[in-house]
Amino acid sequence: MFQAGDTVVHPFAGVCRVLDIRNERFGDRPQLYYVIASTQDKGGNRIYVPVDCGKILLRRPLSKREVQTVLQNVSASEVRWPENEKERAEQFSLLLRKGTYAQLVKMIALLHQWKDARRAAGKKMPAGDERLLQEAQQMIHREFAYALGLDEAQTIRYIMNHIAV
Repeated sequence: MFQAGDTVVHPFAGVCRVLDIRNERFGDRPQLYYVIASTQDKGGNRIYVPVDCGKILLRRPLSKREVQTVLQNVSASEVRWPENEKERAEQFSLLLRKGTYAQLVKMIALLHQWKDARRAAGKKMPAGDERLLQEAQQMIHREFAYALGLDEAQTIRYIMNHIAV
């Protein structure tokens, strides 16, 4: 169980701080909730996560050492570049839901290379690929930035400098 003041990762909100743990009634019976807020959100928005919901929604963020280990394993991760746009969307969408950190980082690197190649050819990246890139970056960069003590822009450079694709 987490404590107030702990840093956690929420699957949609990213890196968050546990502000409180309290009983709330959002239905027919009171239930114990973690009250969390994203470390990126300065608007004061709160998210209520049931302490005992049957699914693990919150987890501890990666450490700096764990991030470095992930980056060392990126080149060994089995992510190939599907040429067919539909196949690419299916494969990369599956990675977003079930992929390892190393696979997600490799996917981001491949999509960045694709984007650069398209730009060099005077073309735009397809919207579906751009969406996949944004989602993957959102999942990875905030947590890695937190673990490495960097801002997101520095994190992107750090990742690209520490992997071999």
